[in-house]
Amino acid sequence: MALLALLALAPSRAVGAPAAAAVWGPVVHVPSPAGRSATRGGIAVDRENRVHVVFSVSDQAAWRRYKQEGLSHRPSYETMGYAFFDGTQWLDRSPVAPQQRRVLRGALAVDDDDLLHVLFTYAPGFYDDLFYRHAPASEGLRLGGWQGTQPVNLRGSSAMGDIAVYDRAVFLVFDDAGSLEAECKGCGDIFFRRSLDGGVSWEDPLDLKESPIGSSRPRIIADRAGVLFVTWDEGWNAQSVSGAPQYGIFMSSADQVRHWSQPLRITQSPQDDNVQLSVASDSRGGVLLVWRTAFSADPAVYFQWSIDWGETWTAPGRVPNLIPPPWDAPFDVYSIATDSAGRFHLLAVGVNRERSASGRALFHLTWDGEAWTSPIAVYDADGFPEFPQLVVGKQNDLHASWSVVFRGDGERSSTLLYAHAKLADSNSMARSATLRRQIDDYVPLAIPARTATTYNVSDVFDWSVFGRAAASLLAGGLIVAAVDGVRRLWSDG
Repeated sequence: MALLALLALAPSRAVGAPAAAAVWGPVVHVPSPAGRSATRGGIAVDRENRVHVVFSVSDQAAWRRYKQEGLSHRPSYETMGYAFFDGTQWLDRSPVAPQQRRVLRGALAVDDDDLLHVLFTYAPGFYDDLFYRHAPASEGLRLGGWQGTQPVNLRGSSAMGDIAVYDRAVFLVFDDAGSLEAECKGCGDIFFRRSLDGGVSWEDPLDLKESPIGSSRPRIIADRAGVLFVTWDEGWNAQSVSGAPQYGIFMSSADQVRHWSQPLRITQSPQDDNVQLSVASDSRGGVLLVWRTAFSADPAVYFQWSIDWGETWTAPGRVPNLIPPPWDAPFDVYSIATDSAGRFHLLAVGVNRERSASGRALFHLTWDGEAWTSPIAVYDADGFPEFPQLVVGKQNDLHASWSVVFRGDGERSSTLLYAHAKLADSNSMARSATLRRQIDDYVPLAIPARTATTYNVSDVFDWSVFGRAAASLLAGGLIVAAVDGVRRLWSDG
């Protein structure tokens, strides 16, 4: 009944004063395999304005049997789903990955040649590997026949990743095990990889920053000027689901990753408990950061704003009229997209005790370089919304997907939803003299360029993690054969 009520939702309403830069249509259900849970979708829109969504599909009944009956082997109950909207209807192509035993998470991007690029965790063996694939957007994704299937992490400890494209280049960020010689031995670091030929070949991974406390939730964007921006959280490890959020990290590269800015610590006083740091750019110097507190007695969503590509920043300020819920969805994220007028659109879960039974709703807010609009409730029906994803389409419209989790009587299920919004016509955003006069309120930050050190595979791979036996197997070619077998499984479907 909850799902039926959910699908009958009317268009969204404003919370507080109306400030509609977007008009949202009804919420629809993204088709997925019957009797399975769908969650954590990645979304992209191609040049024909077709919508593509990849997501995790879970057989919760198999998982419950495993837990209740004490089975000796963990069942293969996870796979990757894929659905697309062709302009008239949604079509389900699930599954598009062989079933596995570990939770699968995917990220999706589409380039100017209308090629879909997919990054996803996949665990054919003991370790949590990260794979990359691509396929023509006109054909979509299928279980077999994908091109360019290849593993892209090296240490088998990846839980989350993100992907961006610019021209023919493909950029990845992902968590993986850090150095065993670091202060936090084996804790997650954030790695960067680049392909200059559309995902055919890859440069060696770059560890962006050795973490003393563990890193997770990496995000990357490539703006229309070709500038790269990367953010992530420090303190909580997604792989081990341990630790606690502390602060965020921001980095950028404006010269095709020949140099990176120094890692910039993003936090606010008096308590370091930041999480869900996200970034967006208007491609003209405006850069927006958004994050939330995790455990503060005064919960809030914060932002910082720069008008010079991240060289200087405002002091942290609160996003008005948006209160984060308790931090009990550790894989949740914020999503920010920028339209052609330079407006920043934020999709975030917030508290809404007036309408939602869970006390939560999914909100849309807009930042125009000077002020935030009032929140618009995109979804405020049953369940717990989480993991929103927002992109701007070729027609300068908004496309959003998110998960809704239903809890009760020891059961847990989830579904994936989608909504579309048309944007009000607007001239390109102007930087007002008033905003420029507020430069005295900015906190100047020295961000000297840092040469991007490159690593060879032999330097990155810690053989001590696996011992002499694993090294011997690799030397004998058995691991290479296993990877080749996985690739054939993908290609043959």
